[in-house]
Amino acid sequence: MDGSGALSGAPGPRMRTTPGLILLLAMTACKAPESGGVQDVSKPEDPRVVEAPIPLENRVVLARTALAQGDYRKVLALLADGDSLAAESARAEQALLRTEAHRHLLQSEIVDAWIECAPRTTLGEALELRLVLANVGAEPVLIKDRPQNGASASTLRIEASCREWPADGSFVEHRLTRSLELGADVRLDKAGRFAARCAFDTLEIAAESPTLRTYDIKAVLHTAGLEAGAARHLAAIQFRPTHVLVLPKNWQPLATAPLSSLLEAVKRRATLHLPVIAALMPAADMVEARRILEAVRTGEDAILAHSAGVALLVLAQNTASVPGVREGGEGR
Repeated sequence: MDGSGALSGAPGPRMRTTPGLILLLAMTACKAPESGGVQDVSKPEDPRVVEAPIPLENRVVLARTALAQGDYRKVLALLADGDSLAAESARAEQALLRTEAHRHLLQSEIVDAWIECAPRTTLGEALELRLVLANVGAEPVLIKDRPQNGASASTLRIEASCREWPADGSFVEHRLTRSLELGADVRLDKAGRFAARCAFDTLEIAAESPTLRTYDIKAVLHTAGLEAGAARHLAAIQFRPTHVLVLPKNWQPLATAPLSSLLEAVKRRATLHLPVIAALMPAADMVEARRILEAVRTGEDAILAHSAGVALLVLAQNTASVPGVREGGEGR
């Protein structure tokens, strides 16, 4: 524009634009004058938008992991809702996982249960069991012997899986059961305990020759009703299982130093001793014991090799029953 106010025909100078200038202009355009901040230019949430529920099949997978991790409340939260469109197998597993989570919560927060028994005994002696119920909650617990209508009583069922290890390398399994009724209501005050007793005669199964046996014992109490404070439960309480060795007579000297006993038995060709010593082997010596038995099993003495093979099978079961030890014999 010239001094007379008329428009000049000459073009004015051009403004150069740079990336920094463009960014500055954009920030200035978005600035809210009243607050000095940056305006929120995002769209408001649509209240009509609802997240799609997680399919039951996916929740079952997550619940399996939570159960393995001991997060039982998470299992119940994941599986609280059903899904009519889910596969029947997923709905069936939902029910099983919920039942298992409820059982674990019951026994971790209300009543725990375990079996007490000597870990080793001699063939011919009885297995004396104490089945212990313990209140681990904050409220008194009442286990009803019978419901008010007089229907089925609370029943304690004990099952022993007995495995024999004859010297010929075979093994025979037997299953023994006992059923007991409580006979009266059981009241457990805070931190209170109750113990039922049961016995298995180790000669109940006839043995043609003295042989190594293992007993895996488990039990469950089917309650007619369980009250913890104001809460009511109709539950089955599973006892933590136990593993028992039943050994031939005069086994005690072999248990003093099992690894030395194993070397001596191999030297003397005491074939009947090898499986017994394998059952007595402590976790710290299992790797070396396995190395010795493998060498004997592949040796030239066929009879001794056969007994070493049986001992390796026994050692594998012994390894499985020792917490923190893998089949390879190494600690976790």
